[in-house]
Amino acid sequence: MTQGTHTSNTTDEDEDGADDGDSEGLLPPPISLECDPKPWFVTAGAATAVMCIAWIAGARALAPLADAAAAIELGFGERLAGMARTLVFLPLATAGLLFGVLALAFVRQRPIGDIPGLVGKCAAITALAMLVRLAPIDTRFVKATLDFAGPAVVAAVLLVPLLRLRPRDAVTATGFALLGLVLLTLFAFVIVWATAL
Repeated sequence: MTQGTHTSNTTDEDEDGADDGDSEGLLPPPISLECDPKPWFVTAGAATAVMCIAWIAGARALAPLADAAAAIELGFGERLAGMARTLVFLPLATAGLLFGVLALAFVRQRPIGDIPGLVGKCAAITALAMLVRLAPIDTRFVKATLDFAGPAVVAAVLLVPLLRLRPRDAVTATGFALLGLVLLTLFAFVIVWATAL
């Protein structure tokens, strides 16, 4: 009887060990689950259109503040220039956010998952984060801080539900994204400098 009990316990331990090995061998979940990217690209396009319309209309929130109570009215050329900057910046910011998410996947050793869905979500997050600039704030310091840091904060917040990231990972991905955006900007300056020679 003792031998049978010992054999049964050994078998149970072997099964437990096999289960532990199987659980340890499982891959972590992908960052981007498979999805239809079209709704995300539509969302990004709609948010971009709102920003462009705001620039063309000369939205007061986009104008620089002359003092604590009034904003400088934008001329038509400044409105077109602002819209052009937005159209150039959004793809760069999307590429920077993609870089941030891919860097996070590398650091955490997680599979990327659905690439088209990830690109669509990053485009939507970037475009929605830019809408924070339309907030009507009349205090120069608060407005400048919001315009500078607001999009990054909104992007980090949106990464949590859209990519199912933990808040710490969302902040890490946003930090990598800012680094990628700086590198892209420096690369663009180098290209412009090289072509001007």
